[in-house]
Amino acid sequence: MQSKSNLKPIPEHQDLRQVVALFRNYVNHARILHSKGHPQYYRRMDRLGALDKCISYLQLCNVRKPETVCRIIPKIQRELETILPVPSNLSYHTSRNRLATLISICESFNQKNQPSYEN
Repeated sequence: MQSKSNLKPIPEHQDLRQVVALFRNYVNHARILHSKGHPQYYRRMDRLGALDKCISYLQLCNVRKPETVCRIIPKIQRELETILPVPSNLSYHTSRNRLATLISICESFNQKNQPSYEN
């Protein structure tokens, strides 16, 4: 028998605002680290490009429904991983766990709410 992970349960429709808040906090934390962190690590072109992309999607949160944001988040997983703190940063493991939770919740929601096509 597998052990249960500590991931949060899939939110109901109205609780998707919490997913948006988690996404917002994750990107804002990365933005702070990139502005104040060690330039040799945080100001590399790949990280800056990924952060810019995440910030642009973050701005969509203001005009899109939470369901739409939930569909977008797994599609930018690579960028979200790129903006993780440096592994020696105290917030690295927490950020990694938050990202895993965020992706898992969105993927589960998306899978549960896929449109069904009948013949």
